[in-house]
Amino acid sequence: ALAEQLAQCRLAVRRRPGPSCWRIELPARWSDYLATLSKQRRKKLRRLERMAAGSGPFRARSVHSREDLLHGQRILIQLHQRRWEAQGQPGCFASARFRRFHCEVMSRLLEAGQLRLDWLELDGQPVAAEYQLTGAGVVYAYQSGMEPKAANHSPGTLSTLLALRRSIAEGFRAYDLLRGDEPYKSQWAARPRPGVEIWVAAPRASARLRHGARVAASQVKGLLGQSGCPSEGNRPTADRPRPGRAGKRCSRSAQTARVSQETRPRPMPSPAEQTPRTVWNPGPLFQAAALHAYYYGSYPLRCWAGRWRRRRGRAPVIVLFYHRIADDRATQWTTTNGAFRRQLQWLAARVDLISLEEAQRRIRAGWNERTAVSITFDDGYADNATTAIPWLVEHRIPCTYFVTLRNVLEGRPYPHDLAAGYRFAPNTLDQLRWMAEMGVEIGAHTYSHPDLGQVTDERRLRREIVTVKGQLEGLLGRPVRYLAFPFGQRRNLRARAFQLARQAGYEAVCSAYGGYNFPGDDPFHLQRFHGDEELVRLKNRVTVDPRLLGVPRFDYSRACPDGVDPAGEAPSADEPWREPAASGTRQWAP
Repeated sequence: ALAEQLAQCRLAVRRRPGPSCWRIELPARWSDYLATLSKQRRKKLRRLERMAAGSGPFRARSVHSREDLLHGQRILIQLHQRRWEAQGQPGCFASARFRRFHCEVMSRLLEAGQLRLDWLELDGQPVAAEYQLTGAGVVYAYQSGMEPKAANHSPGTLSTLLALRRSIAEGFRAYDLLRGDEPYKSQWAARPRPGVEIWVAAPRASARLRHGARVAASQVKGLLGQSGCPSEGNRPTADRPRPGRAGKRCSRSAQTARVSQETRPRPMPSPAEQTPRTVWNPGPLFQAAALHAYYYGSYPLRCWAGRWRRRRGRAPVIVLFYHRIADDRATQWTTTNGAFRRQLQWLAARVDLISLEEAQRRIRAGWNERTAVSITFDDGYADNATTAIPWLVEHRIPCTYFVTLRNVLEGRPYPHDLAAGYRFAPNTLDQLRWMAEMGVEIGAHTYSHPDLGQVTDERRLRREIVTVKGQLEGLLGRPVRYLAFPFGQRRNLRARAFQLARQAGYEAVCSAYGGYNFPGDDPFHLQRFHGDEELVRLKNRVTVDPRLLGVPRFDYSRACPDGVDPAGEAPSADEPWREPAASGTRQWAP
C-alpha cells in the first residue's frame, strides 16, 4: 500500500524483496514455549536459568525510573561499543547524532510505558544489555550489547531468555527479532515474515537519473557476482569477511557471522582455511553474456512453442533440485539466499509451483495446460533449516526434502564436502521432524549416499533403498514416498535399484541428469534439473530450451541387469556442476 501511494504522488518507486523479519509467536505459558524448542536447546536454557536464579552468579536489572534510565543508557552504549569495537567496527552509538536521538526516544518511551531497557550483571559487572520497544502486544528487540570477555558464559543467550520469559509473563503475544536472516533466530523458534525494500526518487529529472543509475549498478553488481568476477566488494573470503553496515543493519546482520559464539558455533576450518580462492577467469562472464543473448534472442520462439504446448495440454512438468542454501557461496552446490528467493519469486509469477504428488498426477493424466515446477532438495544441510525452508513454509511453496539418513544420525559431513575442504553440518532429526510438521515432504536419499550405479551387492542395495525407507518412517512417524538417486547422472542409475524402489513402495524416484517431464511420460521416474545460481540459466530451462529436448530418458525397463542403458552415455544437462573443485579453485558450469 505504501508503494502504491508513493507512486500516486508521481515519485519513482522500485520494490524488491528484502531481508525477512523474524518473529516468535508467544504462547500463554513458558513451558509451552520451551516445548517448541529442540531438546538440546531446552537443556541449555534450563542450565542458564539455574545460573540466573537464587545464588547464581547472574543478576538481572531493569529500568523503572529516570535515574535508572541514565545508568541503563550508559551500560547499553558501553557494552554495544565494546562488542563492535572488538570486531573492528565502529558500532551504532559511535555517532553522536544517533546517540542523542535514542536517548531522547528512550526518555519518551519510558514516559509512555513502552520502554524495556534491561541488563545482566555477572559478579556485579554488566555483561549484556537489551534495548526493546513494546506496542500492540508485541516486544521489538531493537538493540543489544555484550561484554566480549564474558562470551563463554553466554550472557546474550541468557538476556534473551529472560526477555522472552518476561514477555510471556506480561501477556505479550509476540517477540519480534526484526529484520535479518541470521541462523540464531530459528533456534528460538522464530518464523520469517517477508520483507520488502522500497527505493524512492523525487520527480525531479536529476533524482530520477540518480535513481536509474543506482538500479543499474545494483543489477550489474548482481550479474558480476553470479559470473565469478573477482570483485572484493561482493566476495567474502576467509581473511576478509563481509563488512558490517551501520545502524541497525550493523548490529543485527553481523551478529552471527562475527560475534555470537554462544548461539552459533564457528565452522570447522579445513587445513587451508575454508573458502577457496577464486581465480579470475573471464570465461564465465562471456558465458553469462552468451547465455543472456541466446535466451532473449530465442524468447519469441519459446513463447510461440509454449502457447502451442499449452493448447495441446503438453506443458512440461519440471522438477528442480537444490542442495545447500547459504550466503557463503562456498561450493558449486551452494545457492545464495538472494538467488534462491529471486528464482522462486520469478517462478511464482509465471508457473504453477506444485508438490511431487501433483507433478505425478499431471504426468499420469496426460494433460497439462500450464508449466508446473516442483522444488526438491538433496542431501540435507542444516543451513537449509535456518532460512530457505522457513521461507518456503512462510510462502506456502511445497517442496520435497531428500536426506541421507546416516549423515543425519551420526552428524557426519558429506564426503563431497570433505573432498572440497568443508565440514558443513547435516540436518538433525529435530529439524526434519519440524519440517515434516510444517508440511515439507521428507524423502530418502539412500542410507550412506553411495553411487548406486557401482553397487552390485544385493544386500547393500536393499540396505540403501528398502531398509532406509522403514527406518526414516519410524523416526519421523510419517510415510516416506519418494527416493532420489545420489549424484543422479545416467551412470549412477541401475535398473535393479528402480525395481527395488518400486517393490519397497516408493511412489516415484528422481534422477538428476537434467530433463523435462511431459504429460504421458513415466510418472515413476522424475527427471530433474539443478537449480543453478544464475537466474538466466533457470529461465532458459523453465521456458524449455530446445537444445535440452534431445536428452533421452533412462529406460530402466530396457536396461541390462548391470544397469547399463541401451542409449549409452547420453548427454546430460546437469553434468558439470557436480564434479568436485580441484586444487582450491572454483570451477564454473557452462
